[in-house]
Order: sequence, then structure tokens, then C-alpha cells
Amino acid sequence: MKTTDSIKLWKTRIDNCKRSGQKVTDWCEANKLSRFVYYYWHRKIKELEVSNKKDVSIFAEVTKKEVPKQHASHTNIEEPELTISWNEVSITVKDHRAVPMAAELLNRLVSSC
Repeated sequence: MKTTDSIKLWKTRIDNCKRSGQKVTDWCEANKLSRFVYYYWHRKIKELEVSNKKDVSIFAEVTKKEVPKQHASHTNIEEPELTISWNEVSITVKDHRAVPMAAELLNRLVSSC
């Protein structure tokens, strides 16, 4: 069997296992499959999906939010904020020191979805 055929077969098997609602061990036992082989293919397919997603460009729209000018008093000045939206997830960062963490979170979301 070719590797591509094996990947297709195991994608189907993994999907069937998830849909069954059973624990992996129970599903593998019922289908006469080794759970070690199941997890091998699960990891291999995940790695392939992650490596394929690294090649995909992601578009992020950046817009400047107009902040109203305040009086001479500096106590009313608002801190700028950054909002990142991706699919149905939005992250608002109000502290500029948290931007790297937000970027890492977004990167992990993209990698896992």
C-alpha cells in the first residue's frame, strides 16, 4: 500500500474513532487495531497538516483606531489597543508588552486549526 493510501485510510479511521465517542483504546480493540499504530498515524497526520499549514499565507487586516484628542491634562489619555480577529476569535491587547504573547497565541491557533 502506498503511503498516500495509508494516510487516507488512517485519516478515515481516526475520524471514525472520534465520531464513535469511544475511548481510543476501546475503539482500537473493537476494530482489531493496535492503539500504538493508531497513535503513530495520528501523530504523523498531525505533523503533515502542520507542515502544510506553514506554507499558507494568512491575511490580517490592520486598521488604525482614531483616538479622540484629549484636553491638556494627561490623565485622560487612552492607551492604544490592538484587536486581532481570526475566524470567530478576537483578542484585544491593551498593553504593548503583551503583543508578542498575542502573536504567539494566534500562531498556535492557526497551527492547531
